[in-house]
Amino acid sequence: MKVMLRWLLLVCCLFFFPGQAAALESVKVVVLPLEDTAAYHLPEVDALVKNRLQDHFRFPFYEKKMLAPADVQRTGGEKMLTLESMAALAKTQQADLVIGVELVRARSELKNSAFGLWNDGSNLMQTDVEVAIYTYAQSDGKYQSWRERLSKEEELSVNSGVKAAVETLLEKLLHRLPYKRIPAPYAA
Repeated sequence: MKVMLRWLLLVCCLFFFPGQAAALESVKVVVLPLEDTAAYHLPEVDALVKNRLQDHFRFPFYEKKMLAPADVQRTGGEKMLTLESMAALAKTQQADLVIGVELVRARSELKNSAFGLWNDGSNLMQTDVEVAIYTYAQSDGKYQSWRERLSKEEELSVNSGVKAAVETLLEKLLHRLPYKRIPAPYAA
């Protein structure tokens, strides 16, 4: 009986005094599809970027809308990551923040490590990747962009290549963003 009364009291308290939970306002975020200006066209990279951005901008701090490539209206080869297009999109989608990722450069080349008559049988992967991230905040009209580049040569493995390089660069870029997974006012 006492347990039932405690539960009832707890439910009443949460119902009548919701506290800080009602004061939490989430930021409305529109996430653009990956802009692949490198013309690399690897579906795994598209999925990686989409999943990583979904993980970064989570509820209850962010309300996100992931746009599909078909949702983005382009006229005459216009890039969606310009100030004008992101501002227009923020206005039409009623978003507080618009974010987009661009794959600027993606090159991967497989090399054999044979030097003259000596061949140790290992293959090398030379990777050159550049990723940029763009944000537009409607509240203050601030348009920002960050770029990271990675060029390396390593032994061929599952963790080498363009997808692994994009994952590394995206982690660095999301760390530099002023929009953290848990915003500053709510962080401990």
